[in-house]
Parts: sequence; structure tokens; C-alpha cells
Amino acid sequence: MSDHASSEGGKEHKENSPVLTNEYFIRLFNEVHEAIVLCDNEGRVMRANREFVRMFGYSEEEVRNRYIDDFVSSEKLRAEAVALTDTARAGSGFSVEAVRFGKGDTPVDVSIIGAPVVIGGRQVAVYAIYRDISAQKRMISALVESRKKIDRLMRLKDAVLAISASILTLSDISQLFDLVLEKVLAAVDHADVG
Repeated sequence: MSDHASSEGGKEHKENSPVLTNEYFIRLFNEVHEAIVLCDNEGRVMRANREFVRMFGYSEEEVRNRYIDDFVSSEKLRAEAVALTDTARAGSGFSVEAVRFGKGDTPVDVSIIGAPVVIGGRQVAVYAIYRDISAQKRMISALVESRKKIDRLMRLKDAVLAISASILTLSDISQLFDLVLEKVLAAVDHADVG
């Protein structure tokens, strides 16, 4: 029993060695399907994983030692991006949805999680994890547009029903035309406003 325990103890020691732990971290960092960037405390990129390279179109060499906010944000959104980086630099985490930009100023809707990296009680870096939410944003936009169309059709249906009910009581064609015109114009005007 003691032989088994000591061999297990040796195995456990090897599995928890700093070298192996570092290797696990590197594999996780590179293989995860989220775009991850590790920056120094000033916001300069130290490492970017494969998904970051794919999502934003930069090679790791192109981004290394550059300030993250200089190439994933636009001039218009730079202050917002810097404020988030500053939040992590100050020791706090954050989670937001924002627009960031890939190579060639291609906009990407993303959710971003950022936080400081603290080792031994000392902040040594900051990281950000980016998830592309462009497809979800497009679906939400399409749903909103569909809802607007349904609302317009419902108002038009109500106008047609009002006209149908009035047809039974009208005997003069001129009055019928005026009523139809009034109801259709009212429904169209109301739809344009909504």
C-alpha cells in the first residue's frame, strides 16, 4: 500500500509541476474557441490566441507589443475601449457588449470579459476574452423588423375590417371610395410613424 501511495504521490507531483501546468495553460489558451488576448499592465499585447487571430484578422506578430485599444477600436470608440482596459489595469473585471474592429476596419459585435491576472498577490497582466455575437445581433435586428411588419399588417387588417363592416351600410359608391381612401391612408400614415 505504501508503494502504491508513494508512486501515486510521485505521479501527482509530476502532474502538478509548473512546467506541465504551463503547458496545460498554453494548450487551453490556444485551443479554446474564444478570442483571448493577454496584455501587460499597460495594455500592450503579450499573446493572442488562434481565435483572436481568426476573428480580427491580425497575425500574432502584428499585434505583439502594440496597445490593444489601438487596433481593435475605432477612433470614435477608442475612449470606451481605453476605459475598459483601464478598469482591468486598475484591478477590476468587466463584462460588456461592444463593437470592435478587425483588420481593414471590419466591425465585429462582441461580448468582452476582461480582468486582471494576479499571481502571488501582485497584478502581472490583464486579459480580455472576446466572443463574436454578430449572428445574435443580426437575429435580434431581424426579429425587431419582423415585429414592426406584423404590427403594420395588423393595423392594415383592422382598417380592412372597418371598411368591410362599413360596406354593408353604404349605398353610395362615392362615400365608399372616400371611406376606403380614408382608412387606407390612416393605416399607411400610422405604419410609417411606427
